[in-house]
Amino acid sequence: MRVPVRPEPGVHRPPAAARGADAVKGRARTWLVAGAVALVTAAVFLPALRNGFVDLDDQDNFLDNPMYRGFAPAQLRWMLTTFHLGPWQPLSWLSLAADHALWGLDPLGYHLTNLVLHAASAALLFLLARRLLLHAGLPGAAADTGAAVGALLWAIHPLRVESVAWVTERRDVLSGVFFLLALLAYTLPPERPGRLPAALAASALALLAKASTMVLPAVLVALDVYPLRRLGGRAGWLGPPARRVWGEKLWFVGLAAPVALVAVVGQRLGGALLSLHEVPFARRLASAMYAIGFYLWKMVVPVSLRPMYEHPNGLAPTHPLALAGVATALGVALLALVLRRRVPGVATAFVVYLAAVAPVLGLAAAGPQVAADRYTYLAALGWSVLAGGLVAVAPGRPALRLALAGAVLLCLGSLTVRQIRIWRDGPTLWSYTAAVDPTNAFAQLRLAEHVRRAGDLDGAIARVRESLRLSPWFGEAHYELGTLLTAAGALDEARAHFETALRLNPPTAKRLTNYGLLLARSGRPAEAITQLRAALRLDPDLVGAHVNLAGVLAATGDLDGAAAELETAIRLDPADARLPAALARLRAAGAHAAGGD
Repeated sequence: MRVPVRPEPGVHRPPAAARGADAVKGRARTWLVAGAVALVTAAVFLPALRNGFVDLDDQDNFLDNPMYRGFAPAQLRWMLTTFHLGPWQPLSWLSLAADHALWGLDPLGYHLTNLVLHAASAALLFLLARRLLLHAGLPGAAADTGAAVGALLWAIHPLRVESVAWVTERRDVLSGVFFLLALLAYTLPPERPGRLPAALAASALALLAKASTMVLPAVLVALDVYPLRRLGGRAGWLGPPARRVWGEKLWFVGLAAPVALVAVVGQRLGGALLSLHEVPFARRLASAMYAIGFYLWKMVVPVSLRPMYEHPNGLAPTHPLALAGVATALGVALLALVLRRRVPGVATAFVVYLAAVAPVLGLAAAGPQVAADRYTYLAALGWSVLAGGLVAVAPGRPALRLALAGAVLLCLGSLTVRQIRIWRDGPTLWSYTAAVDPTNAFAQLRLAEHVRRAGDLDGAIARVRESLRLSPWFGEAHYELGTLLTAAGALDEARAHFETALRLNPPTAKRLTNYGLLLARSGRPAEAITQLRAALRLDPDLVGAHVNLAGVLAATGDLDGAAAELETAIRLDPADARLPAALARLRAAGAHAAGGD
C-alpha cells in the first residue's frame, strides 16, 4: 500500500477560508462514517441481547460470586486484588460491578455493555485505520473507503462473537477500547501536546482491563517502521530521532512489565499455568506450531467455530497439524518478505499478529484449550486494516471492488449472527459443540451438568464417564465425576476420582471444598476440616467453603468456630438470607447446650 501523492506544480490552491471549510466538512464526514461503522456493528450483534449467561465461567464469575456486586470497601479490595479464575482484571471487574448496580443479574444489561464497547472499538478502528492508510500514501477518499471496509471486516467477523457474546470476556471488549485509544493517541504527530501522556494513560487502562494488552509496545514498534516511518529507512534505527522513538517505548514497557508478572502469578495461583512436569516442552511447542497457523486459517475460513478447541490426539512437533500450522505461518512470512517494498503493510500486519498471539500460543500452557476464537481480538486488527487498504487501491473498477467487499461483509455478518445464536445458553452452546466435534470431552462434561440440573443424576454420571472415555486424563471430568458420585452415595469411588483429579490438575478452592464435603460425609471430619481450610487459603472469599467448614465444625462440637465461619460468610455475602438464619440456629443450639450444662 505505497501510493505517494504529491501536489502537481502550478495547481491553484484555494483560499485559506475555503480550505478551512473543506477541513470542517472532511472531519464531519469522517465522524459520520465512524458512527455508521459503529451502528452496523451494533446491528449485527443485536441478537446477543437475547442471550443469557453460559456455563463457561459465567456461573463462577457472576451467578455464584457475590464479590463483584457492589462498591463496598471489601468488594473494591477484592476487585483490585483478586486472581479469581486466573486473570487479574480490576477495571473489568469494576465495569461488571457497574452492570450489577444497574441490572442486577439480568444478562441483557451485561450483553448491552459488551455490544456498546465493541461498537465503539469498531468506530475507533475506523479512525485509526484511516490515519494509517493516509500515512501509507492513500488519497483521502481511498483511505476513507479502505478504513471503513477494514473496520467492518474486523468488527463483524465471526471470530469476534466469543469476545462479545460471552459476558466473561468483558475484558476483551473493554481492553480493546483502551488499546485502540492508545494507538490513536500514539499515532498523532510527535509534536502534538499531550500525545504521549494520553497514549500512556490509555495503555494503563487497557492493562487494568486485560493483561494481554502488554503486547502494545511491540505493536507500536511495528507501526513506527511502517506506515509511520519513524524507524528504519531514512529515519534510521539508532540516530537521535530514532533514539527518541525507542525512548518512548520504555514508558510503555515500564507499564506492561509489572502487569505481565502479575498475570503470570495469577494464572499460576488460579491453577491455569501448568508446570513443565505436567505439560512437557515438546507438547507446548507442538501447540504453538499448531495455533500460529490455526488463527490465520480461521480468519479466512471462519467455520466450525466453537468455545473449546481441545488438543488433537497425539499432538507433537511432528504431528501433521502442527507442521501445517507452522508451514502456514512461514508461508505468510515469506510473502511479507517478497512484498516488503511493494506492499510493506503485509509485514506490519504479520508482526502485529505475531505480537498479539505470542502470549497465547501455548508455550505457557495456560488452560485446557489449544486455541480460542477470543485470542484473535487484537491479532486480527492489522490484517483487517491491510485488507481494507488493498480493497481501496486494488486495480479494477471501484464499484466492482466495493460490491465484492460488500458481499464478503454480508457473508461474514450472516455467519456472525448464526454464531451469536449458538451462544444463547449453555445447552445450545454445548450441544452445538458436541455436534461439530463428537470427540470433544469438554462438551460432554458440560452437557452432563445440564443433565444433572434437569434431575437426571444417572444420566449426568453417564455423560461424565463418556467424557473420560474420550479423554482419560481430563482432570476436571474426574473432579466432576467425584462430585456426582458423592451425591449418588458412591463415596469410595468418588474419593478415588477426587484424588485422581487433584493429581492431574493443581487444586482449586472449589475442588478442595467439594473434596472436604466428601470426607465429611465419609466420617472423616478432621481430614475434611484440613481440606476446607486449604481451600480458604487459596480463596479466602469463597463463601461456600466458609459455610461448609461451619457445618463440619458444628458437627464436631466446635460451635464457636462454626459461628465465626458463618459470620465471615455473612460479611462476604450479606444478600443471602439463609446465612443469618443458620447463624441464629447455631447460636440457639449453643445457648441450649450451655443451659443444659
